[in-house]
Amino acid sequence: MGETQKLRKGFSLIWGSRTISLSLALMAVAFITYFATDTLGLNPALVGTLLLASKIFDGITDLIAGYIIDHTNTKWGKARPYELFNIPLWLCTFLIYMVPDVGITGKAVWLFIMYTLINSVCVTFLYGSDAVYLKRAVLDGNKRNSVLSIVGFAVAMISTFGYIILPTVIAKMGGTQGGWIKISLVMGVPCIFIGLIRFFLVKEVENVEEEAVSKSVKAKDSLKILFSNKYVLMLAAATLLNTVINTLAQSSATYYFTWTVGDLSLLSLVSMAGIAGPVVLLFFPTAMRKMGSMKLTKIGLVLGVIGSLIRFVAGSNLVLLIIANLLAGVAVLPLAAMVNIYLIDCMEYSFLKTGKLVEGVMVSLNNFCSKLGGAFASGGLGILMGMAGYDGMAAVQGSSALTAILLLYSLIPAAIFGIMLIILHFYDLDKRLPEMRAMQSK
Repeated sequence: MGETQKLRKGFSLIWGSRTISLSLALMAVAFITYFATDTLGLNPALVGTLLLASKIFDGITDLIAGYIIDHTNTKWGKARPYELFNIPLWLCTFLIYMVPDVGITGKAVWLFIMYTLINSVCVTFLYGSDAVYLKRAVLDGNKRNSVLSIVGFAVAMISTFGYIILPTVIAKMGGTQGGWIKISLVMGVPCIFIGLIRFFLVKEVENVEEEAVSKSVKAKDSLKILFSNKYVLMLAAATLLNTVINTLAQSSATYYFTWTVGDLSLLSLVSMAGIAGPVVLLFFPTAMRKMGSMKLTKIGLVLGVIGSLIRFVAGSNLVLLIIANLLAGVAVLPLAAMVNIYLIDCMEYSFLKTGKLVEGVMVSLNNFCSKLGGAFASGGLGILMGMAGYDGMAAVQGSSALTAILLLYSLIPAAIFGIMLIILHFYDLDKRLPEMRAMQSK
């Protein structure tokens, strides 16, 4: 059936519509630490603690959401209904910047509630259903690779342009709360509608046999199967670290260009180098057939180490910062773009190994780690900046604060890229799956 399925014209862009909307929402929320410290005047350590504390809810809601998705059966399908969480996602994104003037405690509580609703509820169900939806919408593995390559290119290009434009817009608006609200509304109002396109246009193809197997798996068995799959655990760890790097790059760059380079608007110029990165994704399908996607991912991580080390010595040299940004940008693309393919492989591995189908819970673990990585980065950044004596209201920062900013922008990401290389060195599922399929067919 996968060989004969024909996808409608423009399917990749239709499929990517919700991914684009979600990516822009996460981009808007990625600046929350900077907004809280430099606009609201909150202590960075307090902000970091709040963001980390919200992850307690993620640990619960992710696995619950995965179990709910695995046992969903509606006229729209198994995963498709959860596309509707795109609406509250953007509503909460608007509200997180509409913090009322209710004192430090009130502002902190407001940020905590909105940040938790965004990540622990909306993003949980959107991410948790994504790979499950893809598995049922596109039946052929090669077509999935092509679709995700095009989607990855589109998302990366839009994200790159977003990070080119946003620093300049933020700088021109003076970092005022009204400016932040305007930015979220300009981004969010169209994205509410863009994010629902594939819900209306892409149907699931039901596999009756798989659905029966999936519904027969109890919660206890789901967790047992989940944690016995070493590959999904490796992938989850790599995803966590990849998100840490992404979030650090976004958050620490704002501080670095404000205080080390001396001009936040120059971040837009440096970010323009990232435009070249997404083009690499267009060559992924061909490259994957020749060398495998995991090898591409590892090559990218090596480039990430090099790019991060260049940042350490770059100072305010824009040429070096542009080169470093290009290398670091390319480094995170393979894993981010192909994660759903890896997850579908992990699902198949568990099914071939145990005879039981676990999908939503498996995706939810990976998503939990992704969000945990974002929280570790945002929260850790705030805590480290607070320990280093950073004061968002000060005219000049001390040497310890400037050193912390430099480390968060360079050596810490370099070390994380290295750890990811070590973890993924043991990931050989792309070699094992064909052998398991052959044995199953005998």
